Amino acid sequence: HVRNMSVDPDAQGLGFCGKLMRAVNVWADNLQLPLWLETSGTRNVAIYERFGYKTMEQYTLKCKNDPDFHEDEFGMMRYPVKASE
Repeated sequence: HVRNMSVDPDAQGLGFCGKLMRAVNVWADNLQLPLWLETSGTRNVAIYERFGYKTMEQYTLKCKNDPDFHEDEFGMMRYPVKASE
């Protein structure tokens, strides 16, 4: 489960997310483990799709005692890639 991925707005576009996501993917591929993450917004979905994640579900969050709805939430999965022999 990829728990949190965020980059300071001043550092976005410098490749930090990509470097970390590629390292996580290599680790998971070596162990043949799938990866799951949750994100919000279609902009983030597009970012994670570049790293092999596919949208598995889309949902809206509504929490008790919270007047706001959190729309466009996504659950995404990346299946391990087998090493070529």
